[in-house]
Amino acid sequence: MSSNVDVVKSVYAAFARRDIPAVLAAFDRDISWQTPATLPWSAGAYHGPEGVGIVDTATVRDSFTAVHA
Repeated sequence: MSSNVDVVKSVYAAFARRDIPAVLAAFDRDISWQTPATLPWSAGAYHGPEGVGIVDTATVRDSFTAVHA
């Protein structure tokens, strides 16, 4: 299995555990995340793992009941 596949699986597993710090640790420091204006909980542009963490936390809390790695 490639290392990219391992990274993706570990991120999905962390997301399923609601382990946001582990998910954010996999992101590049220069990540830029753009969400559409139609999303009521997180519309806008976010930069860096900390900025994206705001989006991910809201998404996990409000949108997903189960995530399977």
